Amino acid sequence: MTGFGNKRIIAAIAAIALINGLQHCVSPVLSEIHHHFSSVDISFVQMLITAPCLIAMIVALITGWLAMRVDQRTLFLTAAAVSGVTGVLPYLADNFWILFFSRMAYGLSLGIAVSLVTALVADYFEGEQRVRVMGMQGASVGAAMMIVTTVCGVIGKGDFRRAYFINLLAFVAFAIIAVCLPKKEKKKRRGMQRIQLNHRVFVMAAFMFVESFFVITFTTNISMHLSGSLKGDTAVAGLLTGIFSVSQVIFGFLLNHIVKVSRKYTLPGAMFGLALGYLVIAVFPGNTVMLVLGAVLCGYSQGVYFPKAMVEVTTVVPLASAPMASSVMTVAICGSQLISPVIINIAAKLVFGETTTTNAYMIACIGTVISGICAVIWKMKDKNC
Repeated sequence: MTGFGNKRIIAAIAAIALINGLQHCVSPVLSEIHHHFSSVDISFVQMLITAPCLIAMIVALITGWLAMRVDQRTLFLTAAAVSGVTGVLPYLADNFWILFFSRMAYGLSLGIAVSLVTALVADYFEGEQRVRVMGMQGASVGAAMMIVTTVCGVIGKGDFRRAYFINLLAFVAFAIIAVCLPKKEKKKRRGMQRIQLNHRVFVMAAFMFVESFFVITFTTNISMHLSGSLKGDTAVAGLLTGIFSVSQVIFGFLLNHIVKVSRKYTLPGAMFGLALGYLVIAVFPGNTVMLVLGAVLCGYSQGVYFPKAMVEVTTVVPLASAPMASSVMTVAICGSQLISPVIINIAAKLVFGETTTTNAYMIACIGTVISGICAVIWKMKDKNC
């Protein structure tokens, strides 16, 4: 493919990342939503971020099969259109459950965007270039989150419902995908080739489940975690989520260099970075500087772990099986994020006697450390790394 063609594919990948980033559009205003719908349990409010994962899990598996028969461009355009419509729909009625089920419907877009983008990269790029582009894809997701959460934190201050309009960016993504993504795939169509997965895919998916389970704790709790003079400030919550995203962008672009240094321990290192970030956030809820440091560390974890793990899973299966392998990883991501808020809150109450954001971050910190140790052992034993 020509350099210009590569640039068009990368532009399409960035547009797909924008669809992905819209998952966090309500994160900065969760506190306002909880205050407005005070009769709704806090776990349901937090699930406004994670509820799309229920539909996304189902869609991801279907997409892995459907990608063998339908061109990727059509699937991505469908994802962009659904994302825009479901994102703006809740503005028409001041009802929590309309908001909740609209967010669930957005899961169709999320399932397609997350599961298919890895296969798209695998189709057009190989070797170190694939690692670099996946890093750029992760950085694009971070950039999308940064734009979405920062803008939502500002425009949602005083009236959280205004934040819904950020979902109009999905139609921008639609236009970019329509222009930049070819109608036909570069590679020969996969047709009816047999899907071949192996045990390594499921081991990787298990660790992805754990990382995703804990990393989502940052966005589901940050707006309600602020204390002192920062308490209830949606702009600050949006800023911290934006910094989390900026960190993800920076380290996503540096992924190739990070991998060269940390080699097979890149994924465990990302887990330990997340644990340290949560420890800082839990201990200093009213200190802006320390909260920023925590956000950077958490952003490092997501910016490195997700694209690197997705690259790894495409290297252990035949190219024709890449969509299904990435779909399995997407199911792990979405399944863990769906149940994370409820399980984390229950664990916080059982261990510390009270469900608070500080205790939630401490549970996530402890769990990530244990998971990181297990990941180190896994990498030491895996001779194929």
